[in-house]
Amino acid sequence: NPVHHLHAAIQSIGLCKQKLERDRSVTLGWILFPAVFLHGSFDFIIMVLNFLSQLSEGADANDDDNGNESDNNLYYGLLGLWLSFSFIIGGLFYYFRESRAQMGRINQIDGARSFVGIKA
Repeated sequence: NPVHHLHAAIQSIGLCKQKLERDRSVTLGWILFPAVFLHGSFDFIIMVLNFLSQLSEGADANDDDNGNESDNNLYYGLLGLWLSFSFIIGGLFYYFRESRAQMGRINQIDGARSFVGIKA
């Protein structure tokens, strides 16, 4: 599942900020929060779509028309697919934005360590 790898990469940004940048304000909770929030939101939406699909099937069982059930399942399936890709794209955007900012901060730290052009 590529989402789990993405969340690990997001967590690595927080860990690097804490350890490499020596930012002591970054705690374990702030390291885990973005990935847990994205993953929890993703799971919640998938579960809500599944619940709505099951409700739809129960309501359609009382009707004689079975074509409605397959339409609803297709709708919820496509909506779930679209939301899944949206979460992945949003997570990638967040990761690359934070990673780029972190690279700038780390380069500043490295630049401050150099003395007369020689790296420490």
